[in-house]
Amino acid sequence: MKYGAYKNALEHSYNNVSNYNLNLTLDESRTRDLDMASEVMRLTQRNILSRATQAACTS
Repeated sequence: MKYGAYKNALEHSYNNVSNYNLNLTLDESRTRDLDMASEVMRLTQRNILSRATQAACTS
């Protein structure tokens, strides 16, 4: 009877660790996506400012 309780406890611990690992991976992916979106926004802003400056200089 004790072995069944130990088995259940180990399975529960394993499932918790698996869920933690999955959530950590998903959060890391979301963070990378946000970082990428932020960098693309900065690049776009710089390109717009650069083109506006070039346009002002050639006018």
